[in-house]
Amino acid sequence: SERSLQVINKSFDFTDRLAAKKDFLAYFEDKVKRRTSSKGNHDNWYGSFKYLKLYTNGNCKFADVDEKFCEGFKEFLKTVKSLKSETVGLAQNSQYSYYNKFRAAIKEAFEERLFSVNPGLRVKGIPQGETQREYLTIEELKMLFNTDCDLPILKRASIFSALTGLRWSDMIKLTWKEVQ
Repeated sequence: SERSLQVINKSFDFTDRLAAKKDFLAYFEDKVKRRTSSKGNHDNWYGSFKYLKLYTNGNCKFADVDEKFCEGFKEFLKTVKSLKSETVGLAQNSQYSYYNKFRAAIKEAFEERLFSVNPGLRVKGIPQGETQREYLTIEELKMLFNTDCDLPILKRASIFSALTGLRWSDMIKLTWKEVQ
């Protein structure tokens, strides 16, 4: 009968009342497992999951996730020590990224009718921090150009990267149709 009620609720665009008892951490972990398009994206989702699990002590039902919970997780990310270091907190952009993954999972759950309202909708996100970009001066670029290298492809790739601003990870995925 519970399954029939779930089907009827979805058919008439009602929220699944039984979803409140479901495990939000398991739902989030499933979302992490599906994010395999790139290692970086998967790692960000997984990092967000690890901090959410730490915040909830490994226990979180859909009914627990409300506006106050979202605010609490946001503040937790601002104060928690990094899992890689006992003395350093999370960088601003790590907080930004992890919180955005959390919000994305909530939004997907809302779209799947697992929440009646989006609990993160009225909670402001964490602002992205400015990063310090390093670049070569024209003199350093000329030195690079005039320096001998045993691997000519490496030298050309380095110069190409410096002139275009592309990261190595972006350069190795570059195709000829993307070059204009």
